[in-house]
Amino acid sequence: MRQIAVSVDLYAKIWALRQNGEDSEDAILTRILSTNSSVLEKHRGPGSAPEGFRDSRHGVVFPEGFEIFRRFKGADVRATASGGVWVLRRDGSTHGSLNELSRAIGAGTENAWMGWHFLGDGQRQPISALRDPDAVARRPKAAAKPSEEALWLEDVRAGLSAIDGRGLLPQITKAVEAARLAAGRPWPSAAEARILETLEEHSTDSDTYKGDADLFCMPYGKGAGFWALR
Repeated sequence: MRQIAVSVDLYAKIWALRQNGEDSEDAILTRILSTNSSVLEKHRGPGSAPEGFRDSRHGVVFPEGFEIFRRFKGADVRATASGGVWVLRRDGSTHGSLNELSRAIGAGTENAWMGWHFLGDGQRQPISALRDPDAVARRPKAAAKPSEEALWLEDVRAGLSAIDGRGLLPQITKAVEAARLAAGRPWPSAAEARILETLEEHSTDSDTYKGDADLFCMPYGKGAGFWALR
């Protein structure tokens, strides 16, 4: 039997993995390596080529045997890419994604790309350093919802357009009500006051003009209660 030299720390870790009936380092390592070997073969399939692990969404291919590691709750944890899965070295369990691998060790929800590391150029680096920014499959961002103010402005313009672009405030209110209900929006009790506020804030004819888009005008002057699209 050959002898190998290991550090005191590694020797302690080997014995920490001991199971009942194992009375030597040889017995412990034989079980661990045999388990990992059978797991890899199971996922690789007979006669198939090694494939490591591919993360299509982030544009990264981890070659067969690529090792990642981290320290979690005081323990060193390692995993290997093999046969299209991640193999957790401590128990031989297999996992189909980095997030699944993190959950398996109890890390829960996290950015696994920052939690796991690899040795690159002799330096410990987060595996996020391997991602190609141009190859990352980004999820489309949800369109921002328009503000309540923007919706009222849209509805007032639609209401005015429906009555040929001009009318008295009661006529405009009735047309805006139809536009809002058609869009599935609520009709509050103070709707007419909100419509008047919207008209005034977007008209340079008004003393309360907000300096935003100048969309409305008072063709018959202030106090007439008659408004039109500018």
